Amino acid sequence: MAMVKLYAYFAKRTIAQSGDLKRSFGFETDHTNDFLFIWGQTLLTIITVGIYSPWAICKIGTRILNRTYIE
Repeated sequence: MAMVKLYAYFAKRTIAQSGDLKRSFGFETDHTNDFLFIWGQTLLTIITVGIYSPWAICKIGTRILNRTYIE
């Protein structure tokens, strides 16, 4: 969850500028559901003795990146 909070912090403060066009990034957070999702992926990784870890990393990354937006 600390990594998700850091990602949200930096995403909200990141600005992409090209000439006169400025776009800022944002991140929609849902702390409870994010925690439960990451906890579930971690448990699956522990139960399978690490075999599930590549899928867990991809699923967590996809969930976080899908909530990032550009204004």
